Amino acid sequence: MAALVLNGDSSGTITLDAPAVAGSTTLTLPATSGTVALISNIQPAIGVGQTWQQFTVGTQRSAATDYTNTTGRPIMVNVRLARDDGILELWVDGLMLGRIGETAGPAAMTLNAIVPAGSIYRVEISNTTLFWYELR
Repeated sequence: MAALVLNGDSSGTITLDAPAVAGSTTLTLPATSGTVALISNIQPAIGVGQTWQQFTVGTQRSAATDYTNTTGRPIMVNVRLARDDGILELWVDGLMLGRIGETAGPAAMTLNAIVPAGSIYRVEISNTTLFWYELR
């Protein structure tokens, strides 16, 4: 059975060899270069190893307050109004990513945004009860 062989030297160059096996065709590798990443260095996709957490508004989270995502990976923020006749805005890095509200009847309004690692996020509300969740 043939095996792929990684060879490295002190310059940091790594070559990949596919030796020929008697009685089989020869595998020719393209003469290209690229980056090799260790699986342990690859950031998992959003949601992998993360769980939804509810934050108590007024003690753990507050509207009109800047928060920084210090988790080292993207998170998702979900905020929901429980009553009508209010305005809800979700901001990330100074950009208003969503604005809903000003209804004239019972409504539940929700905004979501992915917040990159190191980004600043905030919620603005008026005249309503807020529920705050984060996938982190």
